[in-house]
Amino acid sequence: MRRQGTRAGAWTGFLVLLAVWAILAVVSGLFVRGRVDLTRDRAFTLSPASQKTLDHLHDLVTIKVFFSRDLPSEFRERRTDVKDWLDEFQAHSGGKVKVLYLDPGESEARRKEAEALGVREVSLRSENRESMEVKKGFFGLAILYGDKKETFPVITSLSTFEYDLAVALKRVTGAVKTVGIVQGLDGVRYSVTLPGANSQPRVGFEANFPTLEGEMDRLFHVVDVEPAYGPIDTTIDLLLVAAPFRLAESEKFRIDQFLMHGKAVIFLTPGNDVSMVDGFSSGPTNNDYESLLEFYGLGVSKNVLAESQNWEQLRFGDANVQRPYPYWMVETYGALNPDNPITSHLQSVSFPWASSVEWGPGGQGPLHTEVLVRTSPNAWEETGMRSLLPRDFADYQPQPPRSFPLAVLRTGIFTSFYAQALPPGVPAEDSARALRVSRGPASVLVVGNALFATDFYVSYTGATGNLLLLLNAMSQLTLDPDLITIRSRQITEAVLDPGLSSRLKTPLILINLLLAPVLITLVGLLAASRRRKRAREAGLPATRTSETTP
Repeated sequence: MRRQGTRAGAWTGFLVLLAVWAILAVVSGLFVRGRVDLTRDRAFTLSPASQKTLDHLHDLVTIKVFFSRDLPSEFRERRTDVKDWLDEFQAHSGGKVKVLYLDPGESEARRKEAEALGVREVSLRSENRESMEVKKGFFGLAILYGDKKETFPVITSLSTFEYDLAVALKRVTGAVKTVGIVQGLDGVRYSVTLPGANSQPRVGFEANFPTLEGEMDRLFHVVDVEPAYGPIDTTIDLLLVAAPFRLAESEKFRIDQFLMHGKAVIFLTPGNDVSMVDGFSSGPTNNDYESLLEFYGLGVSKNVLAESQNWEQLRFGDANVQRPYPYWMVETYGALNPDNPITSHLQSVSFPWASSVEWGPGGQGPLHTEVLVRTSPNAWEETGMRSLLPRDFADYQPQPPRSFPLAVLRTGIFTSFYAQALPPGVPAEDSARALRVSRGPASVLVVGNALFATDFYVSYTGATGNLLLLLNAMSQLTLDPDLITIRSRQITEAVLDPGLSSRLKTPLILINLLLAPVLITLVGLLAASRRRKRAREAGLPATRTSETTP
């Protein structure tokens, strides 16, 4: 009887505990906004950057969410996750964000409202191994702030939803920066001709960098800048000099004067012209703005770098087997500056036919120089006219290896390139207001490559970290670095360092798989041991299972 009573008491206690947990879950769901996030970088917790965005809201933001009731199974699960994120934004906004959930259903008025805001009914597909489900429905939202709006016609990605939402809030509230694109005059714009008999040159920024441009449009107000025809508007926050083959003297002068206003300029500056038409070959560039960079204490060498270990695996021509290609370098971990927000959260970047960036004296006041990306110590350089065709690794002739800088950032007080004499032909109004020294700290970032951020290269290699490098730099240099932490934590993967030996990788994988269950087991054994010890000290049996008294 005692055993039955003990079992009944145990079941009663278990049911009471279960009821208490259920009540706590309901109460916390109704009145407490919060959750425990044990992921690396707290990937499912509202980031400080998002909270800061919410703190800077000056007026009410209304988010109208249009979800159809009858959705495919995958979208029903996604709806719950989206609602969790929106609840987090609303809870942390201090009443400045109001979320309304609307089901267009059979309501013609709501359907028209959704479509007027840019959220349209689409075919939503959910599929698994057993079946495929396709239904028409609404699964989007619109953010309203005064007479401005930002629309998600369809919410497609949960992995970047917090980032997308924070960016949309910044855009709709007017807290975005302006980036100007300098690509040179017609005839000298960056051009890429891919292999193939009928391949046509891709000329200019829009043709070569459409994905980068699209991502920039989400973050910034992007404008084309033509400094050959007039001064650069100082309301622009940053210039991206997108690898023109040369710049006219007037363009150089106005870029220099833009920098003198304490602004930031990013130069994509290849040290070699690479031809992919009749085989791969390269020769030194001869653009007209190297002297400008050298005056700032930065320069791009006329070399092509190669890595003896970290490279892209490529398939050339009709070959069926991928081969290592050391001229397309992959830089990870130790090659990325861990102390600068631009690179601290990146996993890897990849550079094709890159040139090294060197630095020396320059500027008026103290200058701070940081290498953002460098090669591994196993890289080497090749100079002069070179054939870049793939070959067996034994046929390469590596020079003495060392580490080469690939992207260098310099910040401080700069002296104008034209401090001693203005270029001929400068209009009088420009001459009168020309600055000899920068008014405040300015920034120059030089990358010894441009192909690394093109759609051709990124789509071929999957090197999305290349785009993030530039987007992070733009956010940081326009004094909006908070977005970096959201974007980077959403897209990075926790991978083992490729430099680890296979002897170390296997134990680390096993530890990752077994550590959690082993810890839980140890906690359980420890609790049982303590219970037995207390029972012995009280003179009671260690367990109840041995009791047989009727």
